[in-house]
Amino acid sequence: MPILNRSPCYVTVKNNPAKDRTFPHDEFDQAVAYADELRATPLPSGKGLYKPLTGQLEDSFLLRIRRKGHPEISETFSTEAEAKRNEQQILTTRTRLIRRT
Repeated sequence: MPILNRSPCYVTVKNNPAKDRTFPHDEFDQAVAYADELRATPLPSGKGLYKPLTGQLEDSFLLRIRRKGHPEISETFSTEAEAKRNEQQILTTRTRLIRRT
């Protein structure tokens, strides 16, 4: 039962917000390619190259539970902790239902 980070990826450049970009969660390769492109670009002053940072936000987590004999559950949460709490709650409820029958 994976909890997947579905938050956007980002590339930021210190002191140059015009170069900042976000990418969909599943296009991290494009974010890395953009950062590599920036690393090869000289600064306007001619002194050095850009030093971008690449990462992924943490504001959207997908909880997906699939079990034989149960309906599939896919829900999105704003924090990983909230997703884990709901996962435990769902699994506990299912365990209780199985034991009662």
